[in-house]
Amino acid sequence: MLKISESSNPAGIALQLAGTLDATTSPVFETRLMGLIASGHFHVVINMQDVDYISSTGLRVFLKAIRAVRNQQGEMVLYSLQEQVQNTFRLAGFLSFFTTAASREAAWDIIHSKS
Repeated sequence: MLKISESSNPAGIALQLAGTLDATTSPVFETRLMGLIASGHFHVVINMQDVDYISSTGLRVFLKAIRAVRNQQGEMVLYSLQEQVQNTFRLAGFLSFFTTAASREAAWDIIHSKS
């Protein structure tokens, strides 16, 4: 199960995920995230604190999304990754594609510095 919450501010959109991001939940997340990007939200911060597992299907959603936002000169920052999830990103070689931060404030600082 995956819970997705969102909030927006003038700088962009913030998502908070809770649960697992796997083959069952990734399509819902992909539809939601790509819909936000398609509607013009090119600066995205995502709270990963409560994500306890991510599969290769979930990783592909993030890869698709980061390409989409960067094609629009936007940025996506993931923050508060649990060690297990961060290790999954690292083992897949994905940490080099993503900007990560320790906190929401640090994530927004990165967005502001790149916009």
